[in-house]
Amino acid sequence: GSPPLEKLSSLDLRWMWGHVKPDYATFRHLIRASPSLERLTLRGSYITLHPNIIYAPIQAPSLRYLELSGDNLCRISSILQTPFLETLTLANVDESEFREFVSSFQESSNRYPRLQSLSLLNVGTCTLPSPFMQAFSSIKRLMIVNSGADRFLQLLRTREDSSCVTECNFIWPRLETLTIVDDANYDTLRSMIVERATHPQPAPLRRLVVHAGYMHSGQSIPSLMQYVRVDSFRCEDYDFR
Repeated sequence: GSPPLEKLSSLDLRWMWGHVKPDYATFRHLIRASPSLERLTLRGSYITLHPNIIYAPIQAPSLRYLELSGDNLCRISSILQTPFLETLTLANVDESEFREFVSSFQESSNRYPRLQSLSLLNVGTCTLPSPFMQAFSSIKRLMIVNSGADRFLQLLRTREDSSCVTECNFIWPRLETLTIVDDANYDTLRSMIVERATHPQPAPLRRLVVHAGYMHSGQSIPSLMQYVRVDSFRCEDYDFR
């Protein structure tokens, strides 16, 4: 006699069309009826949100993993209240939608207070302002796949701000693992790793994960091993959708 979704732990909604695509009310009911939901994937076309309508927040306190894509990325991320979210993945997002997403943190910088992992897969990134970077200051793992890695590498270097407390010599001081599948500038990558490892108040990376081909591209990746553990992988072993 228990509700049918009471023990549902994972939900994947993607590329839904026509009468199958739920509206906001149906989606809200679905989330409310799933108090144990820990993983939610929303990709492509998933729910109907009409323009110029303000939707009430949807509480999802049990959610630990959230994956978002599509044109409703910014709106759905604002609607879903996920105070205990640990992993956020953004996939296949164009630059205009990502700009709107970044701008939304001007007013809600504490949206993901428990976040540990951030992944950007095929995201058209833009300039990353301070409120956005501060909103993700708790992350320990960052994955960048075809998403403007050089923007992040430059920001992860030493901050020249004497008014900042010791912990803020680096943005994202808790960052431990960095995965890159992108055309990253090797000199910027090396400078970032060395600076974070040798600064008087260090915030060193523990692990760097790069594509196997990058290891043999003529760049001196082995020279970084004195500062960070370096692992490699083959793209065919991963689903970067």
